[in-house]
Amino acid sequence: MKINFNTLIEKFNRWDIKLRYAVFGVILLLIFLLDYGTIMGFQSRSLQRMENANQTLKADIDKLKADLQRRDQMNKGLTNSQNQLQAMNMKIHSTQEVSAVLAEISQTANETGLTIDRLIPQPQGQQELISTPDIKYYALPIVVEANSSYHTFGHFLNQLELDKILFILKSLDIQNQDNDISHLSIHATLGVILSDKRPDGHKT
Repeated sequence: MKINFNTLIEKFNRWDIKLRYAVFGVILLLIFLLDYGTIMGFQSRSLQRMENANQTLKADIDKLKADLQRRDQMNKGLTNSQNQLQAMNMKIHSTQEVSAVLAEISQTANETGLTIDRLIPQPQGQQELISTPDIKYYALPIVVEANSSYHTFGHFLNQLELDKILFILKSLDIQNQDNDISHLSIHATLGVILSDKRPDGHKT
């Protein structure tokens, strides 16, 4: 269908001036609304994309902060474990240092007021605890026969474990003599942890 614009213009010019202004105003309004809708739609989509990008960035930042916090906690835990392992290794003597272990037990007994009657290592009862390609660990039974109170003997064990050697209390027998709780007869077996490394750090 062919549209004759000249005819339309002539008809439009014959309309009342107010009607022509009204039609012209409606046309301008439609153009404005169409343009406004297009711009606003574009801006709305742009804002939505920016909001999505901001949310993604915020989530990434929060994840990074959490990862950094976990890393710091892991580093602290690792450092603490390394310090504990180092402190424990300092209390593990070589199988060649049994006499030094006995001397440390005797010294701790003197420091805590424990009276030791006999201190007997039992190498025939030594047991292998764990083995790695680099080192083996053993538990050497050492019998402690002593006289003291409950408190003194407990203090002796605590100081021995804290400062001197690593051990397991394998057995404990306490008997009351003459109803005197300050002079109990104590028979204990300590499983002292030793390794097969020499004091210079090499394997025996």
